[in-house]
Amino acid sequence: MIRPNFHGGPLVAHCDACPASLETRVKVFGAALAIIGREGWKAVHCGAGHGWCHFCPTCTEEKAWEDPANRLVAPGSARP
Repeated sequence: MIRPNFHGGPLVAHCDACPASLETRVKVFGAALAIIGREGWKAVHCGAGHGWCHFCPTCTEEKAWEDPANRLVAPGSARP
């Protein structure tokens, strides 16, 4: 998930599978996506009810979006 640290502030990427986050220091969504991509993060569309999920390099390596125990991204589950 990518959202502002505070209203109108720089965007921060939060991993949808673990507590990792990355401060991008930019306010433009496209620029934030470029930064997290360069840092090894991956965006994966996790289906209806989930939308686009973002994963840190560690979770990307483990393919966390395929883990059925991950209630945030597992098929049929819903985000809190």
